[in-house]
Amino acid sequence: MNLSITFLGTGTSTGIPMLGCNCKVCTSSNPFNKRLRTSFLLQTKKTTIVFDTGPDLRTQLLRENVQDVNGVIISHPHADHLNGIDDIRPFTFNHPINLYTSSDCARVIHERFGYIFGSNKGHIGSSPRLLMNEININEKMKISELECEFLQLPHGNGTSLGLLTDKLAIISDCHEIADQTLLKLKNSNLDALIIDCVREEPHRSHLNVDKCFSYIKEIGAKQSFLTHMGHELEHDSLQSKCNEHFPAKNVKVAYDGMKFDV
Repeated sequence: MNLSITFLGTGTSTGIPMLGCNCKVCTSSNPFNKRLRTSFLLQTKKTTIVFDTGPDLRTQLLRENVQDVNGVIISHPHADHLNGIDDIRPFTFNHPINLYTSSDCARVIHERFGYIFGSNKGHIGSSPRLLMNEININEKMKISELECEFLQLPHGNGTSLGLLTDKLAIISDCHEIADQTLLKLKNSNLDALIIDCVREEPHRSHLNVDKCFSYIKEIGAKQSFLTHMGHELEHDSLQSKCNEHFPAKNVKVAYDGMKFDV
């Protein structure tokens, strides 16, 4: 099975350019420095899965001409990964869509978007027909055609879900990777790793460049892609740094709309 991955967005929570900022990245003419909020498409010939529904989702799905969605994964309930969930609604006009997330995140979704699940009796208007599925960490499950395994990642004061599927790992939101999870990733013989890389300086919720590079070396995927980048990181400069640290040039700075197959 050929799996295609599209970077719907590669930016941190503010998006790039950031409102009110006139730094060299936010004012850059380089299109690779324009970053919507981080999310992904996972596609086969028969299946389209959306990984995270940030506030830029409608713009992202229109850009990629997505005609249908078969499933939605929510990694965690931060606004930049969840708050565009209502944009899934047109795809549910003809059929309901399964949503997959952790039990903790499911609880927040029910609280924040109660109208979707019938708990807001005062809501007038239509809502997405989403079917909640709570996943079990480190347990394999089928999402349409994909065999998926979810990983628990430390992320600020909470956790985020990572994904393992078809020799691909998505580790898009974390400030570290636990030893047991790191061992699993190393032993998975990955074709591709997508990994958090927010800025040069240490961050309480995300990986900085040095920590990201260290994990890339330890995991040893055939190719790695950096995402969730803030305006401190200029695309071409960061790519040059990747090439210096990884002479095989198998570490890429992702950009919005970038695609690859595994």
